[in-house]
Amino acid sequence: MSGPSSTSAPQNVAIHVLRSLAILLIVNSHMTPLYPDGRFAVGGHLGNSIFFFASGFGLLLSYINRPLAPIDWYRRRFLRLFVPAILFFIIANPANPQKLLYDIWQNMIPHSLEQSTRFLPNLIVLYLLFPLVVGRNSFRLALLAIALIAPAALVLGSNNYSLATNPSSDILYCFNALCMFLFGIIAGQHYSSSRNEGKSIPWLTIFITSMTLHTAIVHFIPSVRMINFYVNISTMTSLFFVAGRINDMSIFTRNAKFFAYIASLSLAVYILHFELIKPTLQYIGKSFATVPLFMAASIIVAIPATLLSKKFMHISRI
Repeated sequence: MSGPSSTSAPQNVAIHVLRSLAILLIVNSHMTPLYPDGRFAVGGHLGNSIFFFASGFGLLLSYINRPLAPIDWYRRRFLRLFVPAILFFIIANPANPQKLLYDIWQNMIPHSLEQSTRFLPNLIVLYLLFPLVVGRNSFRLALLAIALIAPAALVLGSNNYSLATNPSSDILYCFNALCMFLFGIIAGQHYSSSRNEGKSIPWLTIFITSMTLHTAIVHFIPSVRMINFYVNISTMTSLFFVAGRINDMSIFTRNAKFFAYIASLSLAVYILHFELIKPTLQYIGKSFATVPLFMAASIIVAIPATLLSKKFMHISRI
């Protein structure tokens, strides 16, 4: 969820727009208690995938701009991830040290296979992996092949048709995370050379169509839910090409600072939404009207927390 701070402006617009979209998708996916029809609470799977993709993409661009030795890279990146995350957990649990320590242990310290279904432990493992794959194309492609083939092997011969339905509830989540992260690195590596300068393709239409098909297949057509894992990959491929065109769309370039600001709230939104907003939803009546209010609340509570985090990081010179 953390992003590079030294990439060029055109690259940032695209990745910030994707991160902003991911925030909305993830928060919306947890609004089941509010929706009269729970099937509208969609997007978490794709939102998490966007974050993994954007992390690989952003880390690669940042590394190109400022190469660091592995030890220096680990120190810089993990301080920038751990310090804000722990601060957000403290804000969410100021009077409950036992829960605070439990949340940090479960979310920030990878130690068990059970954590393979959690976002932050997967992100931390991918951060550990990054220096090992950034300059090794063969190793990276081998890992990608394993991550693509293993889910099919797991599903083959299985009678559990929910196995590939929701990666957040099974082992496929970590394979999805690895795939998206590696795709992000590869996309970042070839970003400049692969941009299509032609403007005849209706990119926004392709984007909306791919999002609609993804949602329909994953959430509304049970008979084909087994292909969720691979549908997600094709959707992210579409998103990447759309991202390559975002900088030519005036609606995004005119609002680049806005999208950058929303994207900067992502880690705080993720943690504080889970810790503060989501537990209260079960006590609210079902109504479509309340959904945008609580989605906005998830973003609003992240604003002062992110500001405090930035001040602390600046004072600490992290």
